Amino acid sequence: MDSETINLTVTEYAETFGIPLNTVRTRIKRGQIQTVKEDVDGKVTTLIPVEPSTIPEARVHEPQMDNVKVSELQFELERLRSELQAEKIKNARFEGLEIAFEAQQKTIEAQELANSALNQERTALNTKIKVNRHPLRELIAAIILKLNSY
Repeated sequence: MDSETINLTVTEYAETFGIPLNTVRTRIKRGQIQTVKEDVDGKVTTLIPVEPSTIPEARVHEPQMDNVKVSELQFELERLRSELQAEKIKNARFEGLEIAFEAQQKTIEAQELANSALNQERTALNTKIKVNRHPLRELIAAIILKLNSY
């Protein structure tokens, strides 16, 4: 091996040469790519010796993500977070309105039941009045009807 040889991890090798990681692993198993084992930070790591001249030119000087791009992505992330928060607030408001609507529907149903019961009672009283016609009773029934209409 030449003194200019550099060692790449399996992942770095795959990225550098644009080869899928599983393909690199398969080639290592078949013996198509030579490797060395090295202790890196207390872990045995598989490294692949590579001569810089064999690395594709476009990959050697691949530019790092610049600060402008990072800033743009951070701005986009914040914008998306804001949109998400706004949607959560809208959903909470909608759920609150939905609960209020359901409560109002139940109130209306209860009022309709009460009105129905009152109408049945009124009909029963009218029937009693017709059966028991008496001037005083008719006066009392008229007063009751008048009071019920309030």
